[in-house]
Amino acid sequence: MIRFLFLPERWINPDEGAHLYDAKFILDGKIPFADYGSRMPVYVYTLAAFLKVFGVSYMSGRLVPMFSNIGIGILVFLMGKKLLRATK
Repeated sequence: MIRFLFLPERWINPDEGAHLYDAKFILDGKIPFADYGSRMPVYVYTLAAFLKVFGVSYMSGRLVPMFSNIGIGILVFLMGKKLLRATK
């Protein structure tokens, strides 16, 4: 919740900005990929689909990374909890 509240105030890191820019390129009909290993095309196309559904804006573009981070945090917590139970 705190991250959501500070979303408009927090700076964009270079990776997040590159992904948002690539998603905008996709929506404009361009394919921005030269190096598939470093640009994560599945993530960028998912971000472009999200922007197409919810509108191209700074806030909606930053929700996907936020929800991804929250989901990964929950998965890491659950894996740690399962490993802790397995060691007892």
